[in-house]
Amino acid sequence: MKRIIDLETDPNDIYFADTEVFDYLDILRESGKINMLGACPYIMKEFKIDKPKARAIIIKWINLK
Repeated sequence: MKRIIDLETDPNDIYFADTEVFDYLDILRESGKINMLGACPYIMKEFKIDKPKARAIIIKWINLK
C-alpha cells in the first residue's frame, strides 16, 4: 500500500519515514539492482514524495549506515 508522506505537516510521518522508507531502502539495496544514489525516483514513486524530501530521506538513511 502506498502512502503519501508529508513531513512538514504531520510529525508522525518522520517516524514513518524512519521505518517504512528505510526498510524499503534496505530491501532495494539488498536486491543489488540499483546504485543507492539512484534510489530517489524509486522512493518518490513508491511513497509519493517530492524530490527534495526523497533526497533528504536517502541522505539520512546513508548517514545511519
